Amino acid sequence: MKQKSKSLILTIAINACRILLAGTFIFSGFVKANDPLGTVYKFEDYLSAMAWFTLPQTFLLACAVILAFVEFTIGTHLLFGINRRGTARVATVFMAAMTILTTYIAIANPVSDCGCFGDVIILSNEETLAKNIILLAASIFICRFYRLQKDFLTAGAKWFIVLISFCFIIGYAIYCVVFLPCIDFRPYKIGTNLLQSATTAGQEYDVKIIYTK
Repeated sequence: MKQKSKSLILTIAINACRILLAGTFIFSGFVKANDPLGTVYKFEDYLSAMAWFTLPQTFLLACAVILAFVEFTIGTHLLFGINRRGTARVATVFMAAMTILTTYIAIANPVSDCGCFGDVIILSNEETLAKNIILLAASIFICRFYRLQKDFLTAGAKWFIVLISFCFIIGYAIYCVVFLPCIDFRPYKIGTNLLQSATTAGQEYDVKIIYTK
């Protein structure tokens, strides 16, 4: 009886971690697909702050779309139990890399915001590191007990979800590149009262209009 109780608790814990990871990856991937150009600007901030090198915007834009696709795909695979072992491993490797990167960012502080969730949720470097440590621990936990993830779909349904998620996230990212974000989370989006926003944010600006001929 105790063994069954422990097994049930472990199963619940594994699937809770799975939902946490899936939700985070899907949300992060969707936010990046919603504003790929914003991700490009964040890439440029990193390259500039770390004094590495410059890359063409076209290349960075492709990287932004690919990153959105990878995160969204990992999330949907976790959520629907697609290739449970492989997905758990990919999620663990991804989170390990992100944790190493954010550890450096938290220590060196090259940028004030990692840009993980775009303009939707702004996290400090320390908060981002704490978030990634928790997600890394959850992914390792799932990787260790991947068989306990609930599998409730047929193979055909899983392939259908893979196809739909691929077409959606790539198509949505391309649409947002051409027509700007469908859901605009930017602080100074079109129609925003700049004076009111600056006052609300507690910032003061000295505006000078210079006419030159």
